[in-house]
Amino acid sequence: MAYPAKITDFFGGDLFRLLGPKSDRRNWHSLSFKEQEARRKNIPVYISTRKLGKTPSFTDILFECFKQLTLLGDNNPLMGIDLPYYDSLEQAGEQLSMPILNSKLESVEDFVKNAEKQRDVFLAHILLDIVFQFQPGLVFPGVGRKDSKGRIFVNDAQHRTLACMFLGINQVPLYYIVSDEEYWDVQQYAAININSLQCSEYDRYRIRYQRALASIEAGYEVDPEDQIALDMYNVFDQNDIIVAEKGDKDLGTNAKVLTGIGNMTKYWKEYGADISNMRISNCK
Repeated sequence: MAYPAKITDFFGGDLFRLLGPKSDRRNWHSLSFKEQEARRKNIPVYISTRKLGKTPSFTDILFECFKQLTLLGDNNPLMGIDLPYYDSLEQAGEQLSMPILNSKLESVEDFVKNAEKQRDVFLAHILLDIVFQFQPGLVFPGVGRKDSKGRIFVNDAQHRTLACMFLGINQVPLYYIVSDEEYWDVQQYAAININSLQCSEYDRYRIRYQRALASIEAGYEVDPEDQIALDMYNVFDQNDIIVAEKGDKDLGTNAKVLTGIGNMTKYWKEYGADISNMRISNCK
């Protein structure tokens, strides 16, 4: 395996201490929704990396994530889970029959983090949104800074880089400038995380149902959250209900306009499709 020696020396060549016996492991998607939900609740949302020093390596960060999971004992959400393993992004693309982005790959061995300038690790995001939904074509190039010592400070793509490392991948796409000025660590992080336009609830809904339709057409598995959005879309369509962005001034006085899609999604999950469908169908 291509996991760093620090990882395999402690957790085992096949991550025995993290995942348990190989023969007892199951694919995440083979679990029932109830089993997945129970494990989701045990995934630490947040992992602090500041205690690892000012510039921890990504191997140190991965080790810390694995350690925090194993310390949960019987509540370790990865115990008994068969994580996929890939030698490279190219191999992942071949095995999953998916394309990857054509870009220059950099070794994660050179990656460090400016812990004072960047946010800490959101482990639940890494596992639930990337590892368990992994698609090599969605590993977009990160952004960083290479200093005169050869260290590459990753200022964007920390989480998807760590997700790749979870799966054994040790080369990822990344663009970087060459500079010894920490100024660029803050500037790059701010440009991507502060100055960018955040996704609205309407955008989330629209993207999710469109992705569900595209997944079905392409023959790929539909994400459960996308399926909920598609189910809602079908009910709205059948009842001539228009879902719109808050502040849309071009809809006139149409009575069947829904601008609170975030709340409707919450109700759908909370009360189930049947009750929600009934309420929507009775909408006037």
